[in-house]
Amino acid sequence: MKEFKVTVTSGYKQIYYVQAEDWEQAEEIVSTTEDDPDFEEFKSDKIEVEEVEDRISEPEENKRIVLNDKLIASIGGKLIDKYYRAVALIGGRSDEDEYAPNGNPDIIAIEQQYDSGKWGSTGGSWYVETLMGRDEDFPKDEPSDSICMDGGQQWNIESGMLDVFKAYEQLKSEESK
Repeated sequence: MKEFKVTVTSGYKQIYYVQAEDWEQAEEIVSTTEDDPDFEEFKSDKIEVEEVEDRISEPEENKRIVLNDKLIASIGGKLIDKYYRAVALIGGRSDEDEYAPNGNPDIIAIEQQYDSGKWGSTGGSWYVETLMGRDEDFPKDEPSDSICMDGGQQWNIESGMLDVFKAYEQLKSEESK
C-alpha cells in the first residue's frame, strides 16, 4: 500500500491522507461515502490526488487539525447524543485570503460523526478571527462557548468552543517557537 494526499477544494481546502493501492482508489476512498448528506455536492468539488513519500516536508498551510472532538450539540433545543468536533483549517479557504480578517485565513470548521464512524462537514465554518471577536467588522468583547450552525433548525454547538479557542491559541503559540 502507498500513501496518498487527497486535496478536496470547495469552499475551503480539506486534505486527507489515505492508504491505497493507487490514486484512483485513494480518490474513491475520500469521495464515496454513502451516508454523507453532501455526497451529491462532493462530486462537483475539485479533487487532486498525489502520492506522498515524505509527509514531514508537507507545508503548514492547509493542514487540518482537530482542536476538540467533544463538542456538545443540539437541534431544536434538544441535546444530540453524539459529539461533534472542531477542526482548524490552517491556511483557510482557497482563493478567499483577501477577505481574511486581520490577514489570518485560518478557519474553524465544525464536523459531525456519521453512524459509519466517519467524520464529515456540517457546513459550518468561520474565520478564527471572527469567532474570537477580533474581526474589526464583527467585534465582540468575549468569544462564546456556543455557536449557531443553522438558525432555522436551531442547530447549535452548546458548549466546548472556549476549549477550541484555547487549543487554537496553544497551537499557534507552539508554531511560532
